[in-house]
Amino acid sequence: MGDHREEREAGRLVYPVLSRRSGGLSVGVNLFPDRKLCNFDCPYCEVFLSSEPGPRGRGFDPRELEEELEAFLERGYAEAWAPEPVRDLCISGNGEPTLSPFLGAAIEACASARRLRPGLLGAADLVLITNATGFLSPSVSALLEAAVAREGLVIWAKLDGATPDAFRRMSRSRYALEEVAAGIASFASRSPVTVQTMLCRSGGAEPSLAELEAYAALIGRLVEGGARIRALQLYTKARPSPGEPPGQETEGLGDGRLAELAALVASRLPIPVRAFGASGELVLP
Repeated sequence: MGDHREEREAGRLVYPVLSRRSGGLSVGVNLFPDRKLCNFDCPYCEVFLSSEPGPRGRGFDPRELEEELEAFLERGYAEAWAPEPVRDLCISGNGEPTLSPFLGAAIEACASARRLRPGLLGAADLVLITNATGFLSPSVSALLEAAVAREGLVIWAKLDGATPDAFRRMSRSRYALEEVAAGIASFASRSPVTVQTMLCRSGGAEPSLAELEAYAALIGRLVEGGARIRALQLYTKARPSPGEPPGQETEGLGDGRLAELAALVASRLPIPVRAFGASGELVLP
């Protein structure tokens, strides 16, 4: 299984990365160390099922997470990363984190580590990256709402596409755009979210202007309906994804083109829009 980890001090459950959207060092938490588990099949995903048989049965263990966090924060950070500030503790990894029965335990372990190290982690966010399907589950929504209220959890919710065809092409899932958008609207009416959207070429074609207009209109309707969307993060691929089927390859947009598309979206909306290209965060024209 491939992933986007750094080589320095990458553990089974804890992996540091230099993140464009975090603006520096992000300490990732992987809830699926022995397999990929996701209800989307995004064409740009950088996590693939390995063709080699691998060890199974040694999945996520909350106690092991606590130990790996302790080891990284106690030794690994100083040895490989200091004085780079830790921007966030980010629950993501090889799949959709809201599918894990250990999501609550992972949030608590990260929150506890942050409380115990205010000097190193006091300014770090606690982030969850999700494809937003967990908002359709009352129990998951309740867990996340409680973490937002209690720990200041920051949620980055994916919404790749605002027409049925675009959403189907980018998620390759059983979910319909309407139900995912409704889930975001419902959850964000009670707890704030940041919406993240991938903009890339798929099969040689970039997102059309009609799709971008539809996207801006959908976000506008969500905001007008009471959804507390803090900001949009529009980003593109920074690395190739080996193994993509011929004809379905995805490619990143150039910084200039991404900035143009992001500026179009920003001109239609009353909320902050940020764009992240291969070189990092972009200044919009």
